[in-house]
Amino acid sequence: SVLIVNNEYFEDPAGLYKNRYGSTIDANNLSILFEQLDFKCTIKDNRTYKEMRDDIYTFSKLTESVEPNMRILVVLSHGDKANVLSANGFKLPYEWITSQFNNYNCPQLRGKPKLFIFPACRGSTSDHGVDEGLQTYSTQVDSLESDAAVVMIPSSPSVSRSGKRLPMYGDMLIAYGTVPGYVSNRDTLHGSWYI
Repeated sequence: SVLIVNNEYFEDPAGLYKNRYGSTIDANNLSILFEQLDFKCTIKDNRTYKEMRDDIYTFSKLTESVEPNMRILVVLSHGDKANVLSANGFKLPYEWITSQFNNYNCPQLRGKPKLFIFPACRGSTSDHGVDEGLQTYSTQVDSLESDAAVVMIPSSPSVSRSGKRLPMYGDMLIAYGTVPGYVSNRDTLHGSWYI
């Protein structure tokens, strides 16, 4: 199963976060890809903080008619080093999201692959590229935007269990659209570079 949270439009009276034009292109392209790979795909658009938390929690607890073989979660939104943003401007930590699928909170997926795709910014520094000799790359494109938000570091939950020990976080692949501290570029006409 695949869940795509697509936050393209933001309720932001202060004007801190622009709408993420091009995000729906990413959501649709990913949905087509995953459906071609025989995944059941659900897209949730413009989710508030509560809705995002509820969607992700419910997706982690989802029971299927056949034994699950994998879960994929994609969050298309603004972000910073430690968080993604809800459509109403609240921060949801990456750590909380992945913890919903760990071996303690999601025992039905123990030993099963879990893929997280976060193409959001992880800071505000732009990567302008380097001169390769004859070719130069420019980020001066009219339709280019980034998804940067203010940085805030969450606290870590601690959990202990007795008996046979499994790693708390196993069988997870977390794919970020950029390295910590940098923006993730999104073309308003064609979607994000990463997707």
